[in-house]
Amino acid sequence: MISSSLCEIIPRIGIPFFLPLVSLTISVIVDCVLLIAFFYTFVYGLKYYFLFLHCDFYFIKN
Repeated sequence: MISSSLCEIIPRIGIPFFLPLVSLTISVIVDCVLLIAFFYTFVYGLKYYFLFLHCDFYFIKN
C-alpha cells in the first residue's frame, strides 16, 4: 500500500520538475545553433563582399 502510493506521488513530483529543464536546455541549444548560423552567414557574406570589392578596384585600376 505504501509503495503504490509512493509510485503515484513520485512521478507527479518528478515530471513537472524535469520538463521545464529539458525545455530550457532545448531552447538554449536551438538559440546557440541559430546564433552560430547567423554569424557564420554574416562573416561568409562579408568575406565575399570584400572579395568582390577588391576585384572591382582591381578592374577599375587596370
